[in-house]
Amino acid sequence: MSVTSASRRDRRERMTLGVVITVGGAYVIRWPQRHELPSLAEKFEERGGIAGVVGAIDGTYICIPGPSIHRGSYVNRKGHPRFQLQVVCSKDLLFLDVVTGWPGSVHDSRVFRNCPLKERLETGLLPPGYHLLGDSAYQLTPYLMVPFRNNGNLNIVERTWNRGNLNIVERTWNRAHSSTRVSDIPVVIFAACLLHNFVILNAGVDEDDIELGDPGEDERDPDDPEHYENAENAVIKRRQLVLTLF
Repeated sequence: MSVTSASRRDRRERMTLGVVITVGGAYVIRWPQRHELPSLAEKFEERGGIAGVVGAIDGTYICIPGPSIHRGSYVNRKGHPRFQLQVVCSKDLLFLDVVTGWPGSVHDSRVFRNCPLKERLETGLLPPGYHLLGDSAYQLTPYLMVPFRNNGNLNIVERTWNRGNLNIVERTWNRAHSSTRVSDIPVVIFAACLLHNFVILNAGVDEDDIELGDPGEDERDPDDPEHYENAENAVIKRRQLVLTLF
């Protein structure tokens, strides 16, 4: 293939991605309206027993070719070049919010701290009875419930909560592999997320594809100065939710 032909192909691909994102971005990936929250929460509670959950948040890595510039920024803690992808996922596996473009060396909690969704959550996006569910990478807040930190002294109630803490994002997201140049990869990832939702909205989803995740290792960011559990309202809320499991 000649350089000219390759350039035309690249332009066509970028134009196609632009159309997909422009047409579908506002309709296929969207945050639920308030009247939809009870239905979302009911589905999570039926499966995992935890009330008020409207979505599960998690970060995953997208494999990329090793960039020649600033390569170290893209290498994750396992030593591989990656892009970060943060998604909020419904129980039906629909992506409610997507953030991508951060290099793989960045911790999940930092991506969340700097994303538009966090700012909206801080200003009352979710009513008091609703929240997201995340793993130990995130800070406990009234709008984001996370596992109890396991220092070896958890009681049976706290261990039960941790086992029931849903983590469906990594289990349902097939990591994207692409030879696309690094500067275009976030656009490709977002387009893939749109297509993921489009398929589910039009073809449905098999219930067998939805699994309860097991709590993994403690993934707290040691460099996060805000990662502590002294948010009194959040602590009380989590304790009340724990008691509903028994």
